[in-house]
Amino acid sequence: MDRFIQDLSELISRYQEESGKLFAACATKIQDESDLVDRAEMIEALDNASSQAPALLQLSTAILGQVEDYESVNLPREPHLALKALMKEHKVKQKDLADIATQSIISEILNQKRRMTVEQIKGFAQYFDVPVTTFMQN
Repeated sequence: MDRFIQDLSELISRYQEESGKLFAACATKIQDESDLVDRAEMIEALDNASSQAPALLQLSTAILGQVEDYESVNLPREPHLALKALMKEHKVKQKDLADIATQSIISEILNQKRRMTVEQIKGFAQYFDVPVTTFMQN
């Protein structure tokens, strides 16, 4: 363990700025949408690298916790507005969600002409990696 700590310390020293950002992303609250996007990019990079270093999933999970905390406070409470916000944030078009619902049904949901079904709620939650409660009426 001593050797590992020494090697890790050297690596962190070599990449001081990057490691500082990574550790801060795990431990600090998200401040705004720009910060949210940065964290999402970190999660993606960590997830992509985790096949070579599975321990990186722990860092990804820590950052994901910060994202979930931010979204639980900052996403709109109405399901159609939450869907609209997530689509905008992730640059998703209605046609990208075709496995969950047709474009016309998604349009009706966004325009409050239709409510989401249980299956659609589950599908949107899985697609955007958010809790199903994000799309449930309060």
